[in-house]
Amino acid sequence: MTSFSLHVRFEPGAGLEEGMEELVRSELEGMGPPEWADRLELEYSGERDADALLLVFDEEPGSRLRSVFFDALREGVRVGGLCVAEQPLANDVMVRRLAHLGSIWSSAEPSRVRLFLRHEIRDWIEGTRCESPPFPSGESLLASFGEDDASDLPSDSIDRASDVLSRRGFVCLSGPPGTGKTTLARHLLIDAHRSGMVPMEVLTGMLLVEQVDGVLSGHRDCAILMDLDGLRRYVDLIPGRAWDFL
Repeated sequence: MTSFSLHVRFEPGAGLEEGMEELVRSELEGMGPPEWADRLELEYSGERDADALLLVFDEEPGSRLRSVFFDALREGVRVGGLCVAEQPLANDVMVRRLAHLGSIWSSAEPSRVRLFLRHEIRDWIEGTRCESPPFPSGESLLASFGEDDASDLPSDSIDRASDVLSRRGFVCLSGPPGTGKTTLARHLLIDAHRSGMVPMEVLTGMLLVEQVDGVLSGHRDCAILMDLDGLRRYVDLIPGRAWDFL
């Protein structure tokens, strides 16, 4: 299942009107995810990666919230601001940036805040896009494998590969053609998917370092099968590029 992670930050010590934080939390908990996700997960501690960030503050955002805001911008996270005052401080750099992005809403009236959350902010959340990975991935990739038939593989090979993968985060499989390397790798990929990771397959012809790095440094936990069998035929032609990558 695919989740949409919305991080919510309240300005520490902002002195929000009594009941306002509870109102915001209650309305957000009743929202649904964007159409590409199965569920919406609210995160208040910031321990996981965010798909979007909603900042809730009084008239003037403080330094801690401003720091969270600019960190999110640098990471490419979509950011919105809910100011629970009649008007945010117009010359504040964060407020101006949010206004430029078209994602700031302001009111001190609980009824108006509730309407923002049920309409404008809900539409903002539903408008958050999920970029497709540049490689074959997800359920469609697993379906293309057919059944996960690892019955012909030695159980000790599966156990050793799984152990190395869990301890190091990667495992290299080598051997002559037809010994089951791809079958074992796909079995590990399916296992990773069952644990909540996004499965991907990268073939020799897709070896673009920037794209692979972008996937690995993105917001999703990914499990990547890199099939480098065909790489050997290129080594004599581009040894520097090939071995620098490996």
